[in-house]
Amino acid sequence: PRHPAAARQLCKIMGFEVDGSVADYLEVGRHIPFVRFTLAT
Repeated sequence: PRHPAAARQLCKIMGFEVDGSVADYLEVGRHIPFVRFTLAT
């Protein structure tokens, strides 16, 4: 991640434990729900 300390802290707040590897952050990303907002046209 671009900001590893912030990424670790965010994961900790959300209840995830990460080892700092890219694969670990990708795995966490698979469990976080995201919502995309788009403008109605």
